[in-house]
Amino acid sequence: MDYNEPLYAIDRPLFGDDVRRVIVANALCVIDVEAGDPRTRLILEELLGPVVGRWDLDRPFRYDPVTKRTQGVSTCGLVAEGLWRRAGVAAPWLTEEYGSRRYDSIERARVLAQRLTPRSAWHVPVDGQRPRLGDYLVIGEGLQTHALTVVGWDGDMLISVDGGQIGTRRLQAVHKCTRPWLVRDRIMLGARPVIGWVAPEMLPGRAKCVVPEGWDSIRL
Repeated sequence: MDYNEPLYAIDRPLFGDDVRRVIVANALCVIDVEAGDPRTRLILEELLGPVVGRWDLDRPFRYDPVTKRTQGVSTCGLVAEGLWRRAGVAAPWLTEEYGSRRYDSIERARVLAQRLTPRSAWHVPVDGQRPRLGDYLVIGEGLQTHALTVVGWDGDMLISVDGGQIGTRRLQAVHKCTRPWLVRDRIMLGARPVIGWVAPEMLPGRAKCVVPEGWDSIRL
């Protein structure tokens, strides 16, 4: 699967593993999508969703800790949420224009998962638990906070699809990443602590989702 795969609409699956397959298949279809590549720019903009004005994708993302101002946009949380949008997750802000009010894309996803009743969709790394394929995983703290979508395991190496990566002309890109899962005083993924993850099958859903051909053959 790659970004050339056409997508088509289906009824959103009822079974949890099929919801995960929808997310993983869509994630595999956006690997190497970049703002700086004219072949994939529109795919990235579609994935990021509606925005007030235009996405600031023609400048590398930078944050000035002195002025606390940013240049460009960091897309890690937005890409992971874009996969939720394709998978038919029913979160009100997935259809709102980004920038219409102030919010943090990673924080709002975590809060949605934590506040679900009667059972939270937010999981933390206790008792040897690990995220499964399709999970929205949050690592790092403060300015190092990062969101990614799990697409595989190879032993203790976690394989993910990540927005917020560096591509052509140092612009935003989506890449496949591999990092070690490390059991220390804190559970770490590479150099960053694991904060927690969202189980997508527990999230509220809409009637439809979009998928590439072969989505139902994904092995979990």
